[in-house]
Amino acid sequence: MNDSSLTQLTEAVARDTFGRSFGGRAAFNSRFRSRGGDVNVKQSLIRVSRRLYEEHGQEAVIGVLRHELCHLFLFRDGLPYTHRSKEFKELAAAVDAPRFAPPIERNRQPKRYRRFYYACPACGSRFKTNAKIHAPCPHCHQATLLYTGTRKTTHPL
Repeated sequence: MNDSSLTQLTEAVARDTFGRSFGGRAAFNSRFRSRGGDVNVKQSLIRVSRRLYEEHGQEAVIGVLRHELCHLFLFRDGLPYTHRSKEFKELAAAVDAPRFAPPIERNRQPKRYRRFYYACPACGSRFKTNAKIHAPCPHCHQATLLYTGTRKTTHPL
């Protein structure tokens, strides 16, 4: 499915569900990670997560489109269109629009941090830092710390 077919699907959902014309543009957004979609009410632009379509199919996209069309049509009518407004909750319940999109699988890798290890040649103290430094020993203040190596680790939780 591409953006033009998504726009046609949005027009069909608006006509069948609300009995109104959409008259805007719909597009996929591959950057959405944790949301199903959003609407720009001033530009009549609905963006839907491409990963939502790939993981959950067209039925989930239709649910997101109903939800976003509720926002858009309430805005066009001059009514409150936020999630907490009474008008939005009533319209969403009337057209069976879901409150939340189905969860999207996350394939995140834990962020890796580099640890830098230093030793003092005068007193023998050892230190580890998260950044490279060029400083005297914090204990004896006599010698500059010597770099002894690095190691990549995952962030401690």
